[in-house]
Formats: sequence, C-alpha cells, structure tokens
Amino acid sequence: MKWTLFTVLFLFAPALLFMVMAVMFMPAIFFAAGIFAMIPKVAVPAHTSETLVFIGFFGVHLLVYVGLYWLISMVLAKILSLIRNPVARNVAFAAVCLGVASVGLFPVYGSGGHGPMTWETLLGVFKGVNDDYGPFSVATVYGAYFLGLAAVLIHRKRRRREKTGL
Repeated sequence: MKWTLFTVLFLFAPALLFMVMAVMFMPAIFFAAGIFAMIPKVAVPAHTSETLVFIGFFGVHLLVYVGLYWLISMVLAKILSLIRNPVARNVAFAAVCLGVASVGLFPVYGSGGHGPMTWETLLGVFKGVNDDYGPFSVATVYGAYFLGLAAVLIHRKRRRREKTGL
C-alpha cells in the first residue's frame, strides 16, 4: 500500500517549486525529469554554473517532496491497515488513490513568474510539455518512473525471498 500511495502522490499531487521569481505547481515527477533533462547541459562550459543551480533547485524540492510523500504514504497505509474488513480496506484504499489521482482533473497545476499564473489540468500540462519537448516526453517520464519502480519492487521481492529461503 505504501508504494502505491507514494506513487499516486508523486505522479498526481501538485507540488510547489519556488525559484525566486518563478513559481510552479507540478507533480513532483517533473522535478526529477527536470534534473535528468539538465544533466547534459552541465558539460557545456558556458552553461555549467547556471545548470548546476537549476539542478540544485530541482534536487532540493525533489528531496523535500519525496520525504513528505513517503511520510504521508506511510501514515495513510498505517491508518488503512487499521480497517479489519479486507473489502472495506480495499475500498478505502481505492477511494484514497482515486481521490488523489482525480486532482489531475482540476486546474491546480501551473506556473508563473514575471507575469500572472496560468492554471491548467494535468492533461493540459501534459499537452504543453509534449508540445515543448516532443510528442513522447510525458510518456517517457512516466514510463521511466514505472520501470524504475518495478525494478525496485522486484529487487525487494528477491531480497525477501532470499531472507526467507523461499
């Protein structure tokens, strides 16, 4: 339950990115994508220091939200585990996940800086990202996250099997 709750928060919950004059509300996964997108620019001497500053901004925000979302997912999983009836627990779990994911249907994501904030739904953000960075940008970011998560979960399951001898 913890990993699923964390994933839903990481992929859908609007997270604040504050960079002095620029403010963004995006899912935290975009902070990780921003870091990976900027790594190649570190090698360009004219852009190295500026790129490192942006990587630092994204990195600090990413660490804060990963910790916050992990804490929230642990608390929610603990609360949901108190429900004894497995059907009721699964219904409550699904309701929480769908509730967080449904945030993407509302215009709560956006950015602004020197001008006014613009607000969009998550699909509007996806369209803007794909228009700016290529047609498969969002699919690549979300797909890479799911592949990484699958690798972590498979590794955990193997380690658990090795410990128990099954």
